[in-house]
Amino acid sequence: TQERSRKTELGVVVSGVEACWAVGHAVGGALPVPIIAKATKTWYRKIDLPPWTPPDKIFAPVWSVLYLCMGAAAAKVYRANSGGKLPMLLWAVHCGLNLSWAP
Repeated sequence: TQERSRKTELGVVVSGVEACWAVGHAVGGALPVPIIAKATKTWYRKIDLPPWTPPDKIFAPVWSVLYLCMGAAAAKVYRANSGGKLPMLLWAVHCGLNLSWAP
């Protein structure tokens, strides 16, 4: 079957599969947020932060966009490699390390 795609306002072609990967990745990245939010109220406030540390209110939108982009990129790699195991294994290891870093 031929996959439908649409153009976004930015002119980027996004397929349904890529959108699902992106949303799934963003949801997966949002799952540990309550744990991270609790940790930022304890140890994070006690460490010395550089003066260029961005304000707290910017992290949620930036984090969400980052995870959407990572999911879309993973879908593109999956499609470009016909589901190749090594690229997706590296992606899974990256995600696991990223999530294990969270407090």
